[in-house]
Amino acid sequence: AVALDPMDAEAWAALGGYLVEMGRFAEGAAELTRAVELSPMHGHVLAVAAAYLPWAGKPDEAMALADRALRLDPHMTPANLGGVSEAYFFARRFDRAVEIINSIPAASRSRGKLLLLTLSYAFLDRKEEAAAAKAEFVGRYGTVSAEQLANEGFVFARPE
Repeated sequence: AVALDPMDAEAWAALGGYLVEMGRFAEGAAELTRAVELSPMHGHVLAVAAAYLPWAGKPDEAMALADRALRLDPHMTPANLGGVSEAYFFARRFDRAVEIINSIPAASRSRGKLLLLTLSYAFLDRKEEAAAAKAEFVGRYGTVSAEQLANEGFVFARPE
């Protein structure tokens, strides 16, 4: 798609997201940055970049893009909301991550979103809510370990 239309920001965002998912973090971040530069006010492009840049070690940039995307589209779809929630989680804005994930209908929350919700409550020391979110997660998806998540590709380029 980028060869057919090198000015298509959504195509660059898709390529950037793919590269990040493949563990090619620097390349993916560069393509996501290109997408945002091509269309800095495109809500979907911003949401995609906000979703993937944290995994590429750029959580603060991702959070700024998530803020912009939400200002442009305050009625964002659950799919896009899920992506921007990652920007807040990895930028350690757990309160905002909780707010966004809770605005997604419970039935639409993916395994990853429910995990981030559980972890966000724990980081905020909201024990009862963390326990309830954990029970929901385990009830829907079973138990999970850090090793399992790493084996499934849940790694990101950040020193911590």
